[in-house]
Amino acid sequence: MISMVILGMTSAFVIPGWTTVHNTDIMDHALNNRFVMQASSNLETMPSTDSNMVEILSNAEAVGRRVKDIVIEEGKKAIAARGKFALAIPGGSILKMLTGMDPAIMSEISEKTTIAYVNHKCVAMDDIQLATHANARKLFLDDDAWKAANVIVMDGTADGDAEAKSYESKMRDLAANTLPVIEVGIPIFDLALIGVGDDGLFGSLFSARDEVSTGIVRIDLPVC
Repeated sequence: MISMVILGMTSAFVIPGWTTVHNTDIMDHALNNRFVMQASSNLETMPSTDSNMVEILSNAEAVGRRVKDIVIEEGKKAIAARGKFALAIPGGSILKMLTGMDPAIMSEISEKTTIAYVNHKCVAMDDIQLATHANARKLFLDDDAWKAANVIVMDGTADGDAEAKSYESKMRDLAANTLPVIEVGIPIFDLALIGVGDDGLFGSLFSARDEVSTGIVRIDLPVC
């Protein structure tokens, strides 16, 4: 079972199998409106989460500590089961939560870790102002704890459609034990960290956009 961590600004609720970290302001809204995750092998809707399985954390620092623990827990679990750890990360403030991890613990995990970006702007990979990858390197990827990880990076062009197709191809080219896929070709990450906004939208998946409502199965979408 994969774990998904949806991260907000100040608090968290943690669900076995699905780990969700939310802003306190939108947590009640999400629960009251039966926030539904979709991620089964046949893409059917999963049941809503039992609110009794929610763990609330008091502040952003506590969320950051919990995220570090989850990364270590899920990394060890995946490596014990498959010999590899597939991790998906977004940009923004979540990158800061992955800083300062213990090299003595993480180095053995990171050397068997493949990282993909949940979302990324179509810019040069060394653009420190706009590139998630450049910021990830600055904040944690170049640290001893993470430097052995294999990071799937974009080509660094401004062509959104070409970048999406290229990134999808790079993921599909990975060995099955590095990044498993379900029967329709969608990759299965051991852990996905996904940012959430105050409006409840996450992972750059804006529901009103044509790009996310085509019905076509793609694992990377250009959103302009």
